[in-house]
Amino acid sequence: MVAKAKLQIYCREEASTTYTVTNLLIATVARIAYQCSDVVYSVQPNFTNAGPFSPTLDHLYSTKATNVLRKQVPQVTFVEL
Repeated sequence: MVAKAKLQIYCREEASTTYTVTNLLIATVARIAYQCSDVVYSVQPNFTNAGPFSPTLDHLYSTKATNVLRKQVPQVTFVEL
């Protein structure tokens, strides 16, 4: 299954720019953190500029997606540096 994920990333990279692949990887990391945690802290440079994980975490929280472990909606907290 890992080989398929890597293949999809390479295919996306060929079809688009490296920026899209980077966004895909950031979204994947945010999704894993969300689905495996009870509380997720997203550290941002400031509250006016969203961090790289913010769009994915906002989407998951707004759709009330549950985590894998306890089947509850994790708490998402944004922290300013």
